[in-house]
Amino acid sequence: MLSARLLTALAAVTVLSACTAPGGARSAVEPPTPQHAWLQQLVGEWELSYRADLPDGEPMEWTGTESVRALGTHWVLAESAADSQQGAFEATLTVGYDTGRETFVATWIDSMQTNLWTYDGKLDDARRTLSLVPTIAARAEVPDPTRYRDDLEVLDPNHRVLTSWYLSDEGTWERYLTIDARRVD
Repeated sequence: MLSARLLTALAAVTVLSACTAPGGARSAVEPPTPQHAWLQQLVGEWELSYRADLPDGEPMEWTGTESVRALGTHWVLAESAADSQQGAFEATLTVGYDTGRETFVATWIDSMQTNLWTYDGKLDDARRTLSLVPTIAARAEVPDPTRYRDDLEVLDPNHRVLTSWYLSDEGTWERYLTIDARRVD
């Protein structure tokens, strides 16, 4: 069994190795940008109200919770849980800002799907709505990912709404899911 001192030393070497570029040059930790700072307002505990607009016209509604934490100053991780009519549901969303590509990036996984959703996104000029567009490869469950979009709108520090859209065959964006989030902490 490794001692605590040895484990600490190994962890330090791992961190230092990760901060060293090829050829021995040291890379500095990137300072957070205004885009990273925007993400920090999502951190906290939230109550969620879901509404799915089903093709038959009947909405499906349920509630849940979400815990959003910061990973340093560059990322936020949101873990949500709910009990819907289709059963227990858990999901994890990660969001950050890629300074090299100058775009927001995100991932989504949940307990009802087998695919990992990846996204690129941009913030509107009012710095209120982050629009995320899938970048995943097409597959049977999602034949054309570019036909989807998620808009995360911050209405005030204690209220935000995520709206999921799909592009109809007629070329109009149709809402299929709304998640209303209210801060509880």
